[in-house]
Amino acid sequence: MSTEKGISIVEIIFSIGVTVLVISGTISLLVKSTGIKTASLQRKKASELAEKVVEELIDQKNNNGDSFWDLNEATGLTFPEFKNYTYDIGYSRAVGVGCSAWPSPATCVQAEIKVNWGDSQILWVKRFFSRLDK
Repeated sequence: MSTEKGISIVEIIFSIGVTVLVISGTISLLVKSTGIKTASLQRKKASELAEKVVEELIDQKNNNGDSFWDLNEATGLTFPEFKNYTYDIGYSRAVGVGCSAWPSPATCVQAEIKVNWGDSQILWVKRFFSRLDK
């Protein structure tokens, strides 16, 4: 029987294995959290673009109503500060109390803003407009 004290090869291999598992798990979590953070930032930027478009539509309605109520749809638009993001604007006629029926000119519409970015990422924002609102 040997009375020498020391670490056996099995103990060394086991400790290396545990260390590798801990490090690989930590790296995996870091990579996933970075991906989630990137996607979140991209969605936030798309939301900011949609907000800017809505603000411009409100400004156009309030300051140039005749042009706004022509309801010209647009596709593939962008702003310089939103590189790699595009948006489309569409309108659907809203009906209900205080809104005119077909075929008279629209008094209520819903603007639909579609923001596109990245690999087929889409954010939809809808905003109701009425000729009665100031």
